[in-house]
Amino acid sequence: MWLLWHVARAEDVGVNRFAYDQQQVFDERDWAKRIRAGRRDLGTAMTSDEVTALSARVNVAALCDYWRAVGDRTLDIVRREGARGWDEAVDSARIRRTIREEGDYGPNVSAKRVEAFYGGMTRGWAFAHLALTHSFGHFYEANVTRGMLGFPGN
Repeated sequence: MWLLWHVARAEDVGVNRFAYDQQQVFDERDWAKRIRAGRRDLGTAMTSDEVTALSARVNVAALCDYWRAVGDRTLDIVRREGARGWDEAVDSARIRRTIREEGDYGPNVSAKRVEAFYGGMTRGWAFAHLALTHSFGHFYEANVTRGMLGFPGN
């Protein structure tokens, strides 16, 4: 469940906070209570024990609904905005605020390192990376791991 949590939260943060500077889906409709993850960060640098605990307590149906709601919001933005403004740099103060003050990156994350990684990114890069390539990269890793463990693919 951690992987689904992570990619949904990353898309929500990447599209809604970084690219479009608007409220996250997570902060609407009582998602924190419904999902029962016990945290709001996107899970980067969580320990194995933290991943296990999150996976054990999360409401899977609510998490799937949240991920769907994030995806729906992303599609609505694309339909409404297209690629307009994607070459604009994301304000570094917004990046800092999201990482350090809003709790979207966990306590085990080096805020300075994450800020350096995202520093200078454009809105389009935030959108493409955190809504598309990031998720696919993790799902590829999961598929490879599944194969290495001897489970057949689809």
